[in-house]
Amino acid sequence: MTIMKNALGNTPGVLLQSGLTLNDHRNAIMERTAKTGFYNGLETLEFKDKDPIGYERIFSKVRAGLVNSREVAKKIAASPIVEQEGELCFTLYNPAGDCVATSTGIIIHVGTMGAAIKYMIQNDWESNPGIADGDMFTNNDCQVGNVHPCDIATIVPIFYDGLLRGWVGGMTHVIDTGAVGPGSMSNGQIQRFGDGIQISCRKTGINDTPLRDYLHESQRNIRTTKYWILDEKTRIAGCHMIRNMLTEVIEEEGVDAVEKFMYEVVEDGRRGLIKRIKAMCVPGTVKTVAFVDVPYSHPDVHVPSTFAKMDSIMHAPCEITVKPNGTWRLDFEGCSRWGWHTYNTNPTAFTSGIWVMMTQSLVPTERINDGPRYATEFRCPAGTWTNPKDRRTAHADAWHFLVSSWSSLWRGISRTYFARGYLEEVNAGNSNPCNWLQGGGVNQDGEVHAVNSFETAACGTGACAMKDGLNHAAAIWNPEGDMGDIEIWELAEPLLYMGRRIKTNTGGYGKYRGGLG
Repeated sequence: MTIMKNALGNTPGVLLQSGLTLNDHRNAIMERTAKTGFYNGLETLEFKDKDPIGYERIFSKVRAGLVNSREVAKKIAASPIVEQEGELCFTLYNPAGDCVATSTGIIIHVGTMGAAIKYMIQNDWESNPGIADGDMFTNNDCQVGNVHPCDIATIVPIFYDGLLRGWVGGMTHVIDTGAVGPGSMSNGQIQRFGDGIQISCRKTGINDTPLRDYLHESQRNIRTTKYWILDEKTRIAGCHMIRNMLTEVIEEEGVDAVEKFMYEVVEDGRRGLIKRIKAMCVPGTVKTVAFVDVPYSHPDVHVPSTFAKMDSIMHAPCEITVKPNGTWRLDFEGCSRWGWHTYNTNPTAFTSGIWVMMTQSLVPTERINDGPRYATEFRCPAGTWTNPKDRRTAHADAWHFLVSSWSSLWRGISRTYFARGYLEEVNAGNSNPCNWLQGGGVNQDGEVHAVNSFETAACGTGACAMKDGLNHAAAIWNPEGDMGDIEIWELAEPLLYMGRRIKTNTGGYGKYRGGLG
């Protein structure tokens, strides 16, 4: 018998009970899904049907563990973006990299961290650099799976009895990434090469210990060193709490029951979306559009290349097709091309972000996982700002247009709500809550630092069909958004506040106004 060795000269261990590689395992799931139309070919939910109490018991334990870990991690964080605004989330995945359940928080990263796990699976991380109990991986590469580089993900594989049982990912939004300009969402660069430190699913820890070379490298490449390292510890702590939680659930409920649950719950989520679409939407097609200007020819705008020194408009047409079977298609044909600015995105960020919005109205249940994605057909045309297909593109301020582009989705889907009589769910489109203050310099302690106000995490919501929008209530990317305490921001950044107040006459127009800023 010939013993195969990996590129490092080691004999790779078997990670799955089936003996398949992770990539073959995932490909088999995708084949069964494509053939049957049901996730992993699960035409019946055997475990849920035979033991509904046991099924719900596992879900409740998993969901509670995720939320609890986020709340604990939030309280031990040092960064005001995390501790004050709640800019973090934790998500549990099955061995194939599909989301099982998630915590509250910035739930766009249900998809982005899952994309990073799938990237590692598809590119054979299993053999090199290897995947073992106690490993930690870090990603913030937008073209692997992310929104913008300031979202840093820590990903931990979960083992039990020597086999891979799942993954957990933790995400925080950091203050600075060492980009051309200080702050987490800088705009001076026009290519990814100025977006700051880029980490592509790198193994950054073994035996539950961060690797010293990674810690030194990251500290030398960003401005807010203490916040970076404390955010890292926050993510690791939450991930390890969830790993311990899943181990306890396996020991209490049995490994076979948990394994069945990890796949059935994804199909359950797919069916949940279909059920909600049938109840709340009207079959047919709705077309909407959104725009955002990019005024780069202004004399105050400084960019490194003359070909970027121009005014342009980012165009986001959307065609929503609700099918009679309860699935739907979101087509963004006609979007403008990617540009020499930091507002580009990628399909993972674009499609994952849609669930941040839809989970606040269409599927506001705890079954937030990758299931709904399997009931949705997306079309993000190649070469557009939604799918650049060019590795030079910058993504530092992708939210600038993502939030605006989704306003057309709000309006389009709201028309179907209105047709069904769900007036309370109608939303004219949330505000564009850009991080209005970016910068840096030397802080009050004499340290090189970055400034990154997140107060717009508490912006207004759009008007609905029977009432005004809510004032300073939340952000589209985080339903639990908070502007934070003035005193905490003053400790973190060399800025003094004279006060705060609501900005009047900012709520739009119509029978009912939008929320104020």
